[in-house]
Amino acid sequence: NETLDYSYQKQLDLLQKVRRGVADVATSRKRLELQEAQTKIGEAFSGISDEFGDVGLAIQRAEDKTNELQARAGAMNELLETGALEDFSGTGGDDIDRQLAAMSSDNDVEMELQRMRDSLPASK
Repeated sequence: NETLDYSYQKQLDLLQKVRRGVADVATSRKRLELQEAQTKIGEAFSGISDEFGDVGLAIQRAEDKTNELQARAGAMNELLETGALEDFSGTGGDDIDRQLAAMSSDNDVEMELQRMRDSLPASK
């Protein structure tokens, strides 16, 4: 009878070890799935971050170019107004015409910048 009790106890101990092993395997699988999901999320955010960085750089370059062109146009207008430079463009016109043309150009730039902003994905 003692031999049966001992054998039974050994079987129970082995069964407990098997159950713990199964639980450890299940836990390890869940940890692996979680790690894979976190990796995919990180990669997705990294891609999004790169895209936003590229878009931001493109917008910055466009704004820099716009500022440079506006500065050049302003310098040219100032030279024309002071008479330091003669207007050979044939557009002629007085100061008001030039100001209206400059405002139209500024409006075109603003509309283009707004179009670029509207094409960006909406942030949440």
